[in-house]
Amino acid sequence: MFIPFILHAFTVSGFLFLDVLANQIFDPASYDPEDVLTADVAVVGGGSAGVYSAIRLQQDYNRSIVVIEKNDYLGGNAETYTDPQSGIAINLGVIAFPQTPTVKSYFVRFNISLIPFSLSYTIGTYIDYTTGKTVNYTPPAIPDVGAALEGYTAQLEKYPALQGSFNLTYCQK
Repeated sequence: MFIPFILHAFTVSGFLFLDVLANQIFDPASYDPEDVLTADVAVVGGGSAGVYSAIRLQQDYNRSIVVIEKNDYLGGNAETYTDPQSGIAINLGVIAFPQTPTVKSYFVRFNISLIPFSLSYTIGTYIDYTTGKTVNYTPPAIPDVGAALEGYTAQLEKYPALQGSFNLTYCQK
């Protein structure tokens, strides 16, 4: 069942504000026709999860979708940096995903093959992508990374609702 709502978008000083007006009277005639979008579902955010959700809702459930994204491109944290001097494109963003059925289904849908991922410190040069200049950085030693992950795991075990995901439903007041 879908509950009708109005997503009212407006800008103030260049910032986008969204207002959900549930069960309010909406008269499309009071707006220019090109300013009215009608859809079954509004997906806020054109990152990986938002785009995938929109595609699934449209293709698998035959819903009309509108994706609202603040940037002029989709992909969220996955983007490409092109070095202005060499023209070499470098893909940035998430490089590792957990091997869950949902993740596998996600990549199968786009005909993207997965490869095993292992952490290694074989990178010889570190670059500041905002300036394009090399930076002096020494990654932590493997034992230090292991100790940090053990500390994280100890903290995580204190909050069972977070294990296996980042489900924050336990935070209800």
